[in-house]
Amino acid sequence: MISTEEYKFNLEKKQKKTTQVQPHFKYATDGRISDFKTEVEVWYSEDYFNIKFECKGDDFVNQNIMQIHNAPLYNQEVFEVFISEGEADPKKYLEVEINPNNALWIGWIDNPTLGSETQTLNKMVDPEEAKILHAVQKLKTVGVAPCKYPGSSLAKK
Repeated sequence: MISTEEYKFNLEKKQKKTTQVQPHFKYATDGRISDFKTEVEVWYSEDYFNIKFECKGDDFVNQNIMQIHNAPLYNQEVFEVFISEGEADPKKYLEVEINPNNALWIGWIDNPTLGSETQTLNKMVDPEEAKILHAVQKLKTVGVAPCKYPGSSLAKK
């Protein structure tokens, strides 16, 4: 399992500017910086909130077996994005996960104590019903996944 330090993006709706980062991921088991890098881009288009990431050199890309949406993907390699309004720590946020097999896990999370207690799943989001566009291109140790989330579906639930 690999974790990263916090990266926050402040985007205005309908903003067409792309924000790019190259976060430094660390192994959750011992804190070592991983040998591979991930490039991330986020932006708004006319109708979608867009996320694109490219994981390079990840030896675990081909170890995922889960292929069903909203299965417990977080037990294997996933790319996660947490979406909320404003700059303060959110009491409610949308969590979006995608794995190398193009399976999505999406849920609205309640975080009433801002992380000092367990967060709870408020509602699962069905990717087809929400009209989320997603695709994964999996190469040996590289995963590229653009994901388009309809802006109208980002309203708090």
